[in-house]
Amino acid sequence: MTAKPFHIHHGERASRWLVTCDHATNRVPPDVGGGSLGIAPADMERHIAYDVGAAGLARHLAEQVGQTHRILMESPRLGRTEQFTEVAFATDQPEGQIVTARITGHDGERLIVG
Repeated sequence: MTAKPFHIHHGERASRWLVTCDHATNRVPPDVGGGSLGIAPADMERHIAYDVGAAGLARHLAEQVGQTHRILMESPRLGRTEQFTEVAFATDQPEGQIVTARITGHDGERLIVG
């Protein structure tokens, strides 16, 4: 296979996390069906060909690991950053308060502290 099926984004980061994203693009390698899924070009731009927005979400979550945020606590273990990204905490935090915390990871949908 000559197609490069991956992309390294910020490869020099000091993190123990490897973020992957299935179905991030609608690109079909030339070795698979001659580069075609056999569907109409218009359908290649729809969700049946790839997960629209998945790559952007994966990049956003990956970029937040190691960053410090002010987080508004909506419940004892769930809050939101200034960008409204959900943050899950391993320990209870004061509900309704703004806490400052370093993001330690993510679960593909929300950021994680601790």
